[in-house]
Amino acid sequence: MRYDTSYVDYILKEIKQLPDDVYDFMMDFVEKFQRQTFKLLENERAMFDRSCKQSHIALGNMMTTAALMDIDSCPTEGFDPAVLDGILTKQCGMDPVTYGAVVMCAFGYRAEAPRQAIRRPMEKTVRWIK
Repeated sequence: MRYDTSYVDYILKEIKQLPDDVYDFMMDFVEKFQRQTFKLLENERAMFDRSCKQSHIALGNMMTTAALMDIDSCPTEGFDPAVLDGILTKQCGMDPVTYGAVVMCAFGYRAEAPRQAIRRPMEKTVRWIK
């Protein structure tokens, strides 16, 4: 997400309640990161691709937390983003110009215990080189 959006202001000012000097520092840092370091502001695709990568970090954390709570999860990218964006726009009020779906994840409790995992022995899979 671009550094200069109202959502970033909302997160930093309202949610994190950063003091003005820290807010200014963060905004300068993020702008430099987006504009110079990764050149994300040169085209929309670069920003979208970076945002997709960042969403997978959050996804991994959600799945790890769910596992620690004994909740199963399964990520998927096998969906039509235009259809899902339409649903999220209509039913949840999502702004499709600013946001878009890049990954989905199902969470829930299994109906029965999983079967015993069958694994190839490590000595047949891994070769240690000295």
